[in-house]
Amino acid sequence: MNSFIKNTFSILGLFAATWAFAQSPVGTNPPNASLQILNGAHPHPVSLSFDGKELYPGLQAGARISNFGVTNRGMLLKIQKTGTQDAKEFPLNFVFGKAYTLCILGDFSPLPVKEGRDGKKKPDFRIEALLMENEKPAGSTVKVRAINGLTNRAIELKREGSVVCRAEPGQAGSSGSLPPDLYLQASDGKTTESLYLAQSPPAANITIVFYEREGRMAFKAMTERTESP
Repeated sequence: MNSFIKNTFSILGLFAATWAFAQSPVGTNPPNASLQILNGAHPHPVSLSFDGKELYPGLQAGARISNFGVTNRGMLLKIQKTGTQDAKEFPLNFVFGKAYTLCILGDFSPLPVKEGRDGKKKPDFRIEALLMENEKPAGSTVKVRAINGLTNRAIELKREGSVVCRAEPGQAGSSGSLPPDLYLQASDGKTTESLYLAQSPPAANITIVFYEREGRMAFKAMTERTESP
């Protein structure tokens, strides 16, 4: 087993422990929905603000936030390139009692200037926020979601030589009815990596975000929390 697979196994084996280190916004109201965050933005770190308050500064690619308590049905997310004024905003909507995963994708490469909400022209960037509702496993099997943060290359996940999932750049793909412990091969057309996804019962669905690190495909995985705080 190579070091990459061992690292993946160790990360997944520590999921239960990461809940204890979750960060939540300070407030007087109890949280009503749960949010996990996976940062696949690259190569620069990003800072995340919610409703005008910066909560997570300087997140590197691959960073995970395991349990953010959501107290509002609607929140405004601002993703900022750390140390600059470059930023992009995204409205997020939640249902109380649900759990979600938020994936940050792309980079701050400029896009054609567009008109803002105030009618003024403002710069746009190739940075995206993908919000997904977490799901409970179907019986004894799990679903794996692949979130592709690569700019120009599709991601394919294979199991025993067969493609089980494909995700285009900036998109998500998924495959269900998989065993909780499984080996997958992830390929972006340039490199192939082995993923060993092992869990202790009770098993949960898994989200994997793929991004670029030093010109190569990298990834970070997280089990999907399904209960709200």
